[in-house]
Amino acid sequence: MPSETSSQISNATNGIEPPRGYVSIKASKDGILRQVVPDYEHLHDAYELLWEMPGNDGYLQLVGIMQKFIDQSISANTNYDPSRFPSGKVPMQQLLKDLLTAYKFGSKHCIIRTPVTALKTHKTIWCRQSRTMAAKAAHVRSDIEMPDAA
Repeated sequence: MPSETSSQISNATNGIEPPRGYVSIKASKDGILRQVVPDYEHLHDAYELLWEMPGNDGYLQLVGIMQKFIDQSISANTNYDPSRFPSGKVPMQQLLKDLLTAYKFGSKHCIIRTPVTALKTHKTIWCRQSRTMAAKAAHVRSDIEMPDAA
């Protein structure tokens, strides 16, 4: 993340990304840093943590609005918890809905992450990709549910 290092110095969050928790653990060449979100004592009820968010719509709208004022593309990091879905997998319809929402509001780049893949790796899907390309990218992921072919 572009603001990762400066966020440590200024005790800020990492840009527009929602915090994953009230305390983050960050590694650097100087060692491990445990950092509490800014003004926790006064604002702890105002923070919306990543895995408590009901969906990606508000975040995608924010990214789209900010993208209008920034020349380079902003990565819209969409996050999904497969345990929130009945099948235990993220439905392809949800991914496509979020891709279309991101595109509608002007995002240029989307990253799809789930709790497991967010720690290890992630698949990148460009917002302007076709449904076929998105389906191919999702096909290699065991945490994404593909719709039945009709």
